[in-house]
Amino acid sequence: MDTIEFDSIEEVDAAARSIRRVAIEYGSFFLMVLLFVPVLSMVAPGWSRRPVWAGLTPGFLTLAVGLHVLFVAVAVAGARAADRIEDDMLGRPEDDYRHLHTEPLDELGLRADG
Repeated sequence: MDTIEFDSIEEVDAAARSIRRVAIEYGSFFLMVLLFVPVLSMVAPGWSRRPVWAGLTPGFLTLAVGLHVLFVAVAVAGARAADRIEDDMLGRPEDDYRHLHTEPLDELGLRADG
Protein backbone atom coordinates (compact mmCIF):
# COMPACT_ATOMS: atom_id res chain seq x y z
CA MET A 1 0.00 0.00 0.00
CA ASP A 2 1.30 3.45 -0.92
CA THR A 3 2.05 5.95 1.80
CA ILE A 4 0.10 9.17 1.65
CA GLU A 5 2.18 12.35 1.83
CA PHE A 6 0.77 15.32 3.66
CA ASP A 7 1.64 18.97 3.22
CA SER A 8 3.97 20.41 5.83
CA ILE A 9 2.85 23.02 8.32
CA GLU A 10 5.00 25.61 6.54
CA GLU A 11 3.34 24.87 3.18
CA VAL A 12 -0.13 25.14 4.67
CA ASP A 13 0.83 28.36 6.48
CA ALA A 14 2.20 29.90 3.25
CA ALA A 15 -0.95 28.93 1.36
CA ALA A 16 -3.14 30.41 4.12
CA ARG A 17 -1.18 33.68 4.02
CA SER A 18 -1.56 33.87 0.24
CA ILE A 19 -5.27 33.15 0.41
CA ARG A 20 -5.64 35.75 3.18
CA ARG A 21 -3.90 38.33 0.95
CA VAL A 22 -6.29 37.55 -1.91
CA ALA A 23 -9.28 37.79 0.45
CA ILE A 24 -8.12 41.21 1.68
CA GLU A 25 -7.62 42.43 -1.89
CA TYR A 26 -11.07 41.29 -3.05
CA GLY A 27 -12.68 42.51 0.18
CA SER A 28 -11.08 45.93 -0.23
CA PHE A 29 -12.37 46.16 -3.79
CA PHE A 30 -15.83 45.13 -2.57
CA LEU A 31 -15.78 47.84 0.12
CA MET A 32 -14.56 50.54 -2.29
CA VAL A 33 -17.35 49.79 -4.77
CA LEU A 34 -19.92 49.67 -1.98
CA LEU A 35 -18.82 53.07 -0.63
CA PHE A 36 -18.59 54.58 -4.11
CA VAL A 37 -22.39 54.53 -4.61
CA PRO A 38 -23.33 56.87 -1.72
CA VAL A 39 -20.37 59.14 -2.50
CA LEU A 40 -21.55 59.37 -6.09
CA SER A 41 -25.05 60.25 -4.87
CA MET A 42 -23.64 63.13 -2.82
CA VAL A 43 -21.31 64.41 -5.54
CA ALA A 44 -23.71 64.04 -8.50
CA PRO A 45 -27.28 64.88 -7.40
CA GLY A 46 -28.74 63.78 -10.75
CA TRP A 47 -27.53 60.27 -10.00
CA SER A 48 -30.32 59.79 -7.47
CA ARG A 49 -32.97 62.23 -8.75
CA ARG A 50 -33.29 61.94 -12.52
CA PRO A 51 -35.26 58.88 -13.73
CA VAL A 52 -33.77 57.06 -16.71
CA TRP A 53 -35.96 54.01 -17.20
CA ALA A 54 -39.49 53.30 -15.96
CA GLY A 55 -39.15 56.02 -13.34
CA LEU A 56 -36.05 54.44 -11.83
CA THR A 57 -32.94 56.51 -11.17
CA PRO A 58 -29.40 55.38 -12.04
CA GLY A 59 -28.63 55.13 -8.32
CA PHE A 60 -31.56 52.80 -7.68
CA LEU A 61 -30.74 50.65 -10.71
CA THR A 62 -27.16 50.40 -9.55
CA LEU A 63 -28.23 49.30 -6.07
CA ALA A 64 -31.02 46.98 -7.22
CA VAL A 65 -29.20 45.24 -10.05
CA GLY A 66 -25.64 46.37 -10.69
CA LEU A 67 -24.19 45.82 -7.23
CA HIS A 68 -25.69 42.36 -6.89
CA VAL A 69 -24.22 41.27 -10.20
CA LEU A 70 -20.88 42.81 -9.31
CA PHE A 71 -20.81 41.21 -5.87
CA VAL A 72 -21.52 37.75 -7.28
CA ALA A 73 -18.77 38.29 -9.87
CA VAL A 74 -16.30 39.38 -7.15
CA ALA A 75 -17.25 36.39 -4.98
CA VAL A 76 -16.79 33.92 -7.84
CA ALA A 77 -13.48 35.51 -8.88
CA GLY A 78 -12.21 35.49 -5.29
CA ALA A 79 -13.19 31.87 -4.75
CA ARG A 80 -11.52 30.81 -7.99
CA ALA A 81 -8.36 32.73 -7.11
CA ALA A 82 -8.24 31.09 -3.67
CA ASP A 83 -8.83 27.64 -5.18
CA ARG A 84 -6.09 28.21 -7.74
CA ILE A 85 -3.63 29.28 -5.01
CA GLU A 86 -4.49 26.26 -2.90
CA ASP A 87 -4.15 23.89 -5.86
CA ASP A 88 -0.80 25.41 -6.86
CA MET A 89 0.72 25.56 -3.38
CA LEU A 90 -0.62 22.43 -1.70
CA GLY A 91 -0.47 18.83 -2.78
CA ARG A 92 1.90 17.28 -5.24
CA PRO A 93 1.66 17.33 -9.04
CA GLU A 94 1.53 13.56 -9.09
CA ASP A 95 -1.34 13.45 -6.58
CA ASP A 96 -4.12 11.32 -7.95
CA TYR A 97 -6.56 10.21 -5.31
CA ARG A 98 -8.53 7.92 -7.60
CA HIS A 99 -6.31 5.01 -6.53
CA LEU A 100 -7.53 5.41 -2.95
CA HIS A 101 -11.05 4.54 -4.07
CA THR A 102 -10.17 1.73 -6.48
CA GLU A 103 -7.71 -0.40 -4.48
CA PRO A 104 -10.37 -2.97 -3.48
CA LEU A 105 -11.39 -3.22 -7.14
CA ASP A 106 -7.76 -3.78 -8.13
CA GLU A 107 -7.51 -6.71 -5.75
CA LEU A 108 -10.55 -8.30 -7.32
CA GLY A 109 -9.40 -7.53 -10.87
CA LEU A 110 -12.47 -5.38 -11.50
CA ARG A 111 -10.88 -1.99 -12.08
CA ALA A 112 -12.51 -0.37 -15.11
CA ASP A 113 -9.55 1.73 -16.36
CA GLY A 114 -6.86 -0.91 -16.23
